[in-house]
Amino acid sequence: MSIAPLFYFLYLWSSLPEIIPIHFDVEGNPDNYGSRNIIGIGLLFFSLGLYFFFKYIPQIYKSNSFTMSDKTFDQLRLILAFFFSALFIIIINSFYQAKVNNTLVFISIALLITILGNYMRNVRPNHFAGKKFPWTNKDEIRWKKTQNFIGKLWFISGIILTIAILILPENLEIYVFVVGIAISMLVLPFIYSYSIHLKNKAENSSKENTRSEYSDQWIGLFYVNRKDKRILVPKRVVGMGWTLNFGNPYSYLLIIAIIAIFILINYFN
Repeated sequence: MSIAPLFYFLYLWSSLPEIIPIHFDVEGNPDNYGSRNIIGIGLLFFSLGLYFFFKYIPQIYKSNSFTMSDKTFDQLRLILAFFFSALFIIIINSFYQAKVNNTLVFISIALLITILGNYMRNVRPNHFAGKKFPWTNKDEIRWKKTQNFIGKLWFISGIILTIAILILPENLEIYVFVVGIAISMLVLPFIYSYSIHLKNKAENSSKENTRSEYSDQWIGLFYVNRKDKRILVPKRVVGMGWTLNFGNPYSYLLIIAIIAIFILINYFN
C-alpha cells in the first residue's frame, strides 16, 4: 500500500510532461513546478521511508514506553498508509488537470480524523501516539481522560467537517476546514486537558494544606483539633490504626460510653 503511489506514477510516466506542478495555492491552482524525474525520486524515498518508519517505530520507541498493543498499532499503520497513499494518488492525478481537488483532500483528512478518533481511547501513555501535553504525560489518569475526550471530539468533528465540505461552496471549504481543524485538534483538546490539570492541581494543593493543617495538631500521642469534625483519625504512623480526636467533645462521650459499658458488663457478671 505504501508503494502504490509510486507504481501509479510510473504507470502514468510516459503521458506526463517533463515539467509538472509540485505545489498548489489554497484554491488548488499550481504556483510552483518541478521536474518529473525529481517527483519520481521523491515518491520512491517517501514510499520506502513510510514503509520502514511504520515497520520499525515500535523497536525505536521500545525503550521509551511504547505501550501500544500490536493489534492496535497494526490497524493504525494500515490506516495511515492507506491515507497517505490515497492523498498522493489524488495529487498525482492532479498533474493532468493542473489543479488539485481540494474537496477530495479535505474529505480524506476529515475521514482520517474520524477513524483516528476511534483509536484514541486505546492509546496508553507513550512517546509516539496520542495527544500529548506536559501535564498529561506525568499522570495516567489525566492522559486517559484527555485521550477519551479527544477520541469523541475527533470522531464527531471529522463527520461534521466531511458533511460541511460536501455541502458548502468551494470558496468556503478552505476556511471551514482550517478553522475546524484548529478547534478540534488544538483549541478544545488544550482547554479540556489544561482544565483537568488545574483541577487536579487545586485538589492536590487542598490535600496538602489539609495534611499540613492536621499534622500540626498532634500533642505527643494525642490528636487535638477542634476544627476537625472527625471523631476517629488515622494515627501519625501510617498503617498503625486509628485514634481519637481529643479536640472533638464527642470523643469524650465515646470514651465515657465505652467505660460505662465495661462497668455494666462487670456489674452484671
